[in-house]
Amino acid sequence: MLLFYGTFWHAFGQQTKEPLLTLHFKNASMEKVFQEIQKQSPYRFMYNDRVLQNARPVAIDAERQSIASLLPDLFKGQPFDYKLSGKTIVITPKKQERETHKKVTGKVVSANGDRPIEGATVSMDGHVVAFTNEIGEFALETSGNGSISVTSMGYVPYNGTMSVLSANAGIVRLAEENKVSDSIDVVSTGYQQLPKERATGSFDYISGKLYNELVRTNVLDGIQYIANGVSLNSRINANGQLSVRGLSTIQGPKDPLIIVDNFPYNGDISNLNPNDVESITVLKDAAASSIWGAKAGNGVIVITTKKGKYGQPFKIDVTANTTVTDKPNLYSLPNMSSSDFIDVEDMLFSNGYRFGDTANANHSPFSPVYETLFQQRSGKITDADALSRIDAYRKHDVRDDFERYFYRKGTNQQYALSANGGGDVHNYALSGSYDRNVDNLHGMLNRATIKTLNSFKPSRQLEVLIGLNYNHSENKQGRPAYGSITTTNGQIPPYTMFADDKGNALPIYKDYREGYIDTLGNGLLQDWHYYPLVDYQYTHIINTTDDIVANLALKYTVYKDLSLQSLYQYEKQSSEAKTLYDENSYYVRNLVNSFSQIDYNTGTLKRIVPLGQILDRSLSKVLSHQARIQMNYNHSSVKSNISVLAGGEIRQVHTTSNGYRIYGYDDDILTSTNVDLANEYPNIVSGTTTFIPSGISNADKLNRILSIFANASYVYKQRFTFSASARRDASNLFGVSTNNKWKPLWSTGVSWNISEESFYRISWMPRLKLRTTYGYSGNMNPSLSAVTQLTYYDVSPYTKENYSEITMFSNPDLKWEKIGMLNIGLDFQLFGNTVNGSIDYYHKKGTDLYGPYLIDRTTGLGVTTITK
Repeated sequence: MLLFYGTFWHAFGQQTKEPLLTLHFKNASMEKVFQEIQKQSPYRFMYNDRVLQNARPVAIDAERQSIASLLPDLFKGQPFDYKLSGKTIVITPKKQERETHKKVTGKVVSANGDRPIEGATVSMDGHVVAFTNEIGEFALETSGNGSISVTSMGYVPYNGTMSVLSANAGIVRLAEENKVSDSIDVVSTGYQQLPKERATGSFDYISGKLYNELVRTNVLDGIQYIANGVSLNSRINANGQLSVRGLSTIQGPKDPLIIVDNFPYNGDISNLNPNDVESITVLKDAAASSIWGAKAGNGVIVITTKKGKYGQPFKIDVTANTTVTDKPNLYSLPNMSSSDFIDVEDMLFSNGYRFGDTANANHSPFSPVYETLFQQRSGKITDADALSRIDAYRKHDVRDDFERYFYRKGTNQQYALSANGGGDVHNYALSGSYDRNVDNLHGMLNRATIKTLNSFKPSRQLEVLIGLNYNHSENKQGRPAYGSITTTNGQIPPYTMFADDKGNALPIYKDYREGYIDTLGNGLLQDWHYYPLVDYQYTHIINTTDDIVANLALKYTVYKDLSLQSLYQYEKQSSEAKTLYDENSYYVRNLVNSFSQIDYNTGTLKRIVPLGQILDRSLSKVLSHQARIQMNYNHSSVKSNISVLAGGEIRQVHTTSNGYRIYGYDDDILTSTNVDLANEYPNIVSGTTTFIPSGISNADKLNRILSIFANASYVYKQRFTFSASARRDASNLFGVSTNNKWKPLWSTGVSWNISEESFYRISWMPRLKLRTTYGYSGNMNPSLSAVTQLTYYDVSPYTKENYSEITMFSNPDLKWEKIGMLNIGLDFQLFGNTVNGSIDYYHKKGTDLYGPYLIDRTTGLGVTTITK
C-alpha cells in the first residue's frame, strides 16, 4: 500500500508540472493580460470590477517564465495587490486603500429630517451607484473621498462631498436644500414613478418648468412642440388631433389615452386647469404603455397634478396673464388660386359637365362662374359682361373676406391662485383658476376650476389621500372659420364674395339654384338667400359643462420594501348643448320654406313649420367608477434593485344623453308652438314627403372593464436593467367567444448603461445608454359590440308605428385591435449635462384592425365591422 501511494503521488506530481508562460504586451489593459494568462495556464483571477478601474496600462515581455516569477513584474506600480492561493489569484486593493474601502449606508430625508424620500438617485463621481428605498436608505461602496449628488423629483439636486466618517459608523447623512424644483426626470406611468435611468421603455418627460414656459388654455395645447414623437394632425378634425408616433388604426379611435393622477380621464380634457400640472410623461413604446392594456395602442399621455409635500412651509402662488393671439395667415395654406380654379371650371363647362343637373328636381346650385356661363350661353348677358364678371372673380380670393370680416386678434385672460404646504403627518394643496378667452373668431370661453388635495399619515405605515376637483366651463361659438362654409356641393369656390365694395352682405346659393329660389312662391315665401357675412349673428351655440372628480387612496407599508395600495376615483360630467336659431337665420327660413304649402289658385300660404326661433337642446352625462388594488415591492442593495408591482382594477363608464327640439320658441317669454311630428309633409322643392325634424335623441351606453396587471424590473450594478409587464383585460362589450373574453397584452425590455462600465472613458459624453423593447398594446372602439345592435326610431311612414333597425349584427369574434411595437433607443448626455438627447428606431404593426366587411344584403345589412 505504501509503495502504491508513493508511486501514485509521484505520477500526479509529474502531471501537474508548473507551466511556463510567454507574454508580449505593450500598453495593454490588465484584463487582456489576465485573459492571456488564463489561456496558457490553469490559473484563474478573482477580483471586483471596481478594483481595476484605476489600473495602469501594462507593458511586459516575458519568455517562458513561471507564474511566480511573472506576477511581481505584472503588478509592479499598480494600485492593487495580489494573493496566490492554489490556482486562484485574488486581486485586492493596496493596504492603504483597503482600509477605507467599505460599504457605506446613508439616508435621504426631507429638509427637517422627519420624512424619508423614496426613489432618490445617488451618484458618486458622475456615476449612478444607488437608489433609496421606501425609508430613504441607500448603500454603496467607496474607497475614500468623492463627489456625491442626490436627485429626487420635486427637490433641488444635492451636490457635495462624501468620505468614510469612521470605521464603525459607516453612515453618511446628506444635507438637503429646502427648495422645490421640476428639473428631475422621474417618469410616471400612472402605476408607478421611477427614475428615467431605470426605465427600458421610451418616455418623453415634460417638467413643470418646461411646461409652464408656454401660456395655454387647454392642458395639452402646444405639447407637440416640446414632446418628441407627438404630432398634431389637423386633417382629422378642425381643432387637430394629437397623435403619438403616428396612427395605429384605420377605423378605430385615434386619440391617445389620457391619464390624470393614476386613472384614465373620461371627461373633456379641456376642462382641466393647466396651472395644476406638475409634469407630463408621454409613454411611446410597448414597454412604457402596455401596462395600460387595451386602450394604449395610440400611446399614453400621463398628466401628474401638483400636490403638497410633507415638511414644506406654507407656500402661495398667484398667476395672472393676458395673451394676445394674432390672426392666422390663411395664405400659408397651399390652395389653388381663383384664376386656376376658374380655368378648370371653364374647361368642364366646355365639355358639358353637370349640364344634366339643370333638369334635376332638387335644383342643386351651381357656382357663380357656372351660372355666368349659363347666362352667357342662353344670351341673357353679353360676352363682354360675362368676361368682365369672370375677371372680377379671378382677382378675388375668399380668404381676403375671411381675414377682413371674420378673423380678429384673440385675447386669453388667465388668473390662478394656489396654496400648498405640509407638516409632519399632513400635507395639502388647494388651487383655483378662472379663464376668460376670446378666440380669433370671437368665440368665448369662460372656465372656473377649484381643486383640493389632502394627504394624511394616521400612523407610520398608513397614508390616506383625499382629493376633489370641480370644473365649470361655458363655451360660446363665434364666427364661421375658414373652410366651414359649404353648399350642398361641398366647399365654396375660392373666389366666393361675401360682401360688395361697400361692405354690404352678398348671398351665396347654398341649397338651390339662384334663378329657382328667386321665382319660387311668387313672393309668398321667406327670403331664401344665404348671407354668410351676417347669418352667424342669428345662430347662438352655447355648450356648458360641469365636471366633478373625487379621489380616495390608501397606502399601507407592510415593511420597508413592501406596500399595498387601494385607489378609487369617481367622476361625474354633465354637459348641456344649446343651439338657438333666430327666425332670421338661414336655417329657420330654409326649414319654414321647405315645408310651406302654397295654393297658387287662391294665392294663399300655409306654414307647417311655424315662424319663430328653433331651440335644440341636448343633455349628456358621463358617470364613471374606477377602483384599483395594487401591491408594490421595491428592494435595493449595493449591486441590484428589484421592483415589482401587481394588481387588479375594475372600471365602469355609464354614458347617457337625450335631446329634443322646440319650434316657434320665444326666448324672452319662454313660449313655443306645437308642430305635427307624426305625419309626413311634401317638400315644396322636390315634392317628396318627409317628417319634420324632431330633434329627439336618446342614448344609453354602459361599458365595464376588468383588468389584472403585473410589472417587474431588475437593475444589476446600475448597468443592466431588465423589465417585463403583462396585462389582461375583459369587457362586457367584447369577446362573447370564450377565447376573446380576456385580451392578454405584454411587453419586455432590456437596457445597458454603457457609461457605467469600467472600460468607458468618453469624458465629453458622461451618459450613454442603449435600450430595446418589444411588446403589445391594444385599441378598443366602445361604439362596437359583440352582440346585435338595434336603433329605435319614431313613427314609420308606412306602418304609422315606432320601428327599429339592426345597425350591427352579432359578432362573437369581435375583439380589441392589437398593436405590436419594436423599439431600439440610445440615450446620451454631452458636455456634462449641457445637451441631453435620445435616438429611437421603432417598428409598429397593427393586427386585428377594425374594418368594413361586405355581407349578404338579403340579411338587411350590407356592411358590418369586424376585426381580422
